[in-house]
Order: sequence, then structure tokens, then C-alpha cells
Amino acid sequence: MKFHFAIFSSCSCWSASFAFAFAFAPPLLGSKSLLLPVLGNHHHRLRSKTSNRITRAYHKETKLRVREPLSAFSINTSKQQSDAFNVNPQQEENKKKNKKCIYLDYNGTTPIDKRVVDAMMPYFTDHFGNPSSAHFYGIIPKESISKARASLLSLLHTDIDIPSNTFTDTSTSTSTLTDDEEEKLRVQQQQSNSIHEQNSIIFTGCGTEADNLAIHLAIQSNLHIKTPHIITSNVEHPAISQYLQALTDDGKISVTYVAVNEQGIVPAQAMIDAINSRPHPSDTVLVTLMLANNESGALQPVKEVSAYCKERSILFHTDAAQAVGKVSVSLDEHGIGDGVDMMTIVGHKFGAPKGVACLYVKPNCLTRGNRVEPRNYMLLGGGQEGGKRAGTENVPYIVALGAAVDIILERDRYGSDLDLDLDLDLQWKKNAQWMETMRHRLKKNLIDGLGEGIVRDNGPFFHRERLPNTLSVGFKAVEAGELLNQIQMQVACSAGSACHASGGELSSVLEAMAVPTEYARGTLRLSTGPATTEQEIDDASAIIVKAVKTQLGMI
Repeated sequence: MKFHFAIFSSCSCWSASFAFAFAFAPPLLGSKSLLLPVLGNHHHRLRSKTSNRITRAYHKETKLRVREPLSAFSINTSKQQSDAFNVNPQQEENKKKNKKCIYLDYNGTTPIDKRVVDAMMPYFTDHFGNPSSAHFYGIIPKESISKARASLLSLLHTDIDIPSNTFTDTSTSTSTLTDDEEEKLRVQQQQSNSIHEQNSIIFTGCGTEADNLAIHLAIQSNLHIKTPHIITSNVEHPAISQYLQALTDDGKISVTYVAVNEQGIVPAQAMIDAINSRPHPSDTVLVTLMLANNESGALQPVKEVSAYCKERSILFHTDAAQAVGKVSVSLDEHGIGDGVDMMTIVGHKFGAPKGVACLYVKPNCLTRGNRVEPRNYMLLGGGQEGGKRAGTENVPYIVALGAAVDIILERDRYGSDLDLDLDLDLQWKKNAQWMETMRHRLKKNLIDGLGEGIVRDNGPFFHRERLPNTLSVGFKAVEAGELLNQIQMQVACSAGSACHASGGELSSVLEAMAVPTEYARGTLRLSTGPATTEQEIDDASAIIVKAVKTQLGMI
């Protein structure tokens, strides 16, 4: 039986990695970590990534149809091509009828900010050069990557001030900047150099790659340990949990999973106890703990645990994909502390496109104590990213990531005349406050419409312990799959309980939280965004309430 596969990758280095893996696949079919260089969501699709670049496993050879080339990616929705591309004609018809589907799945992905699109477009046309090129066409792309790097550092370090409108003027290089602009850029570079972090941002193709890379670097920097030990929680993203499982299956590491409580939070002391309970605590090379859970919205005690890891000289990584733009990720006492060694940031979670992310690696963290500089950084090739991530940089998307950061860090200047150091005017804080207001309104509407006996908020009780925009809500005796089928063309949200629309296994996160089954099976994840309106919340609430009542036979 023969199959055809099309595996989309972010660069030729990944393609070469796959070719090498498959060349050795027959005698090593049991080795997930070899067959699947990047592990995360849907690893059975060969290359894990929830985006337009996930692996496409097409029909068997006997069912393939010969089709004419598609012009400008336009798809003829005839029955033949609808079948071939899995286009449901009824859904297409429903889309026409429901011109406005209310979007409440911001934790899944966010719309790209128009200003971000405007910032990245010139790099598809005018500034298309390879940033590694020494000639004229490589200058602006290279400088723009540096600007994006500086913007990300300003997100993590509040003492770095990035000049306003960094990405608005894309037609000039430093050689044509005004004196004032050159001075701003010089100050920016000095500030960045002052903390020795100019090379601490490694751009990647997705959050999954960044998470995998963090684990890989922790292991590679501790090769003197025969069987490295890693500590994590039992509610991590698959990009962490599946990669750890693959390495464990291959006998390369051992892992301790620390359980969350009923509110979805890992007790800080439980993480610390997991470190101290080891026969040889020095064998623990990494603690990885997400900052915010994508499903429950629970914020984890990253500040406390990372501080302890710093004392014990243990590397600490956090996946902050869901946190950026919603809570502080600054590496100081006002944010998550200075104990974090590595952090994953994902662009499409806060207004940038899918297909770009980064891993922050604190300078010198991989060489402190008995650790040594990793011999490789997973992708080897042209030496881009200072030799830490080979593959020609995706300049438009990296520019977009930097622009998205600049937008959430924008400030109102109304307090400048008073010479006050106010940070309440930061755009992301305003967004967070609005999203929390919309979440409160949504929850109240659902309870008012159905009653407290039917509606269960699965998230943490205290607001400071949860994302401002996330509502994991269970409806008693309701099947989430059926509920989604009823509302999917009117309200865009996710099921928090089932793997498939028809039902199936309960969410591992809800199981870990011991959510009662009668609520877990009927759980939806509703997540608001900066653009969510009161009217949308009221309309979505009414639609959900009606669908729940219909399923329960109340109407």
C-alpha cells in the first residue's frame, strides 16, 4: 500500500532533517524522536504545527485525482474538488447565510493587526533581499531583524526603550536616517548591549519549535549527566509533553510530572518538592512550566518556581504563548522575576501572523556551573541566528512579530506633562482590562440565562490567578461536540472536553483538574479579544443559551 505525503516546513534545513529521518525510518520505526523532529499538536501528521504549515497527509494513491494547477490558489468548489480538498458545500452555503460569525476563540489565534500587515508588506516586495547578503539588498532586511529583536527585548526588559514607530518607515536604511533617528537607534543599541542580550532572541517558525528547542538545549548543555531529569506539570502544551514523552520512550531522559490542583494551578511548593525529592537533585537539568494554560486560563507560579531554580542553578523555561498581551512577561520583580532562563513567545497569539515565534535564551545561562555550550541547536546549516537556528530568516514575519510587540507596548502620553511614571497606559494593559470586562459579562449572561446549577466556571477562583480573557465554562449534562455543531456558524469557540465533534476522550487538562464529568463533557473554551464588543458578547450568550436549552429539552 503506497501513500503520498506533502510535508510543509519553514526552511530547507527542516526539509533536510525530515529526509534524513525517513532515510533511517525502516529500522527505527519505534523511535518517535527520530521520525518526528518537532513534536506537539497532532504529531501523527508528521510535522507538528497548528497553522497553514501543518503536515498534509493526502488520500491513498488509488483515490488521488489528477487536477489542473490552481490559479492564484483559487479553488473551484465543484463537487469533485470539494471532495478532494475536504470543502463542505453546506458549510460554504452556511457561511454566506451567516455573514457575521462572532469570534470568541482568541486563545486559538488572533486576527493580524492591520498595522502589522502594513509593516510587513514592503518586505515581500521592495525589501526582499536575503539578510545574510553583504550587498545593498541585504542591508534593510538585516537591520529590520535587529529592530524586531530589540522590540522583543523591550517586552521582557522594561528598561529598554524602543523608538516609537519603529516599523512605520521601511524605505530607508541607517545610512539615510536623520540625525535624530540615528541618535535614537544608537541609544537603543547601547541599551540593548548594556545587558548583553543582543543575541538572546532566537527566531523560530512556531511555538512548537521554540518549546522543543528549549528542551533540546537543556539536554545538550548537560551532556555530562547520563540520564537528564526534567520536571514539568501535567497540563503542559503538547509541544512540551509529547516531546518529553518521545525522549522518555527512547530512554534519553526521565521526567517528573507535577499535578495541578482543582483550579488548574500547580502549587509552587509541589514543584520545589519534586526537585528536592530526587535521589540526585543535581540530575535535574530543566524545569519547564507554562506561564498560562491555554484551556483553563490558569496562571502558573512561574515567578516563585523560577526563583528557586535560580538558587539551585537549574535551568527554567516557560511557555508564554498565551500570556503575551494579556499579563506581564517582564523579567523583573513587577513581572515574572529574573529567574526565567528561556521563554517561548508566539506571534499569532497577539496580532502577528502564524508561522513566526521566538525563544528567549538568557545570556550565559547554558554555560553556567557545570553546563557547557550546546554542540548544536537542532537546525544546522547556513549559520543564521548566530549559528543557533539555521535557515534563511523569514524577514516579513519577523518584522511582523516586532511590530505586534510595539503595538501592545504603545503608551498614551497624557501623563507626560505630570512627569509621572505611569504604566497603566500601556496598550496591552488596556486590552487586558477590556477583555476581562467582556469575560465577566459573558459569564454573567450565561448564568442569568441558564442558572448557576447548569453553568460551571472551570477556571481559578481569584482573578489574579487567571488570564483576563479566558472562560472555560462547563454546561451540566450537555455534550460539547453537539453544542459546537449547533453554534459553529454563529459563534466561533472551542470545545474544552472532546477531541472530536462527536465526543470522545475528555480533555486531559479538565481531567487533571478533576472537573466533574457531567460538566467536563459539556465544556466550551470561550476567549475574548481586544476587539470583542458588548453586543457580540450579548449575542453570543443568547446563541449559546438557546443551544444549551435545546439540547437539554428546556425549549
